[in-house]
Amino acid sequence: MVVADPVAEVAQRIANDCSRLTEHTVATTTGEEAIKAIKRYKPQIVVLSLELQSPSIVEVAATIRKQIKRCVAIGTYRELSIPTIEQLKKENIVEFVAHPAKRSEIFRIVARRCGIQTRVHPRFKASIEVHRADGVLVGKTHNLSREGMLLRTAHPAAVNQSLFVKLGLPGQELRLRCRILDAEATTGGGSIARAMFEQVRGPERLALFRFIDQLDQQGLELT
Repeated sequence: MVVADPVAEVAQRIANDCSRLTEHTVATTTGEEAIKAIKRYKPQIVVLSLELQSPSIVEVAATIRKQIKRCVAIGTYRELSIPTIEQLKKENIVEFVAHPAKRSEIFRIVARRCGIQTRVHPRFKASIEVHRADGVLVGKTHNLSREGMLLRTAHPAAVNQSLFVKLGLPGQELRLRCRILDAEATTGGGSIARAMFEQVRGPERLALFRFIDQLDQQGLELT
């Protein structure tokens, strides 16, 4: 994977964020560096800033088209330039993401273009008690993401089971509905279950995302 952005810190951040998508990532800051990396590594994924210079992103895009038969090329922008985008579309770059370029948006594009499944949201280590709405303990989480959780349940969990639960976040109790996607029985009568959150909206959504951001800041992301 090759990432090109005139701001070195931005290029490196995107490369680090997307390291799960490929075995090798290269961060560059000029069009010339990007072209050299593209010719050398023949990447399947390229992320290019519309602000790229020396040479411009249009010339880099032309190199991709000539050098690589199959490549997911994504343009990133701080200010949208319609003329530049029209030129890039002629070079087969039709996917664009606004800065700050989020990993989840890039992952979605790659998944759609390549026909593969990717984990859109990173997981974070978190041990949180989960209760049913009536107060009965469901279990405790192993990890948590914006889309769901992995938890050890106190009792057997059934695939496709829908539960309205309460998550005991620090200083707040979060109520939401989740669905069991898969479950594996464990000794003692419980299970390890993967659950997807359903219809998380409004204040609950904001509270969940704030908590996830706190886990991110604490460096608890799982690789």
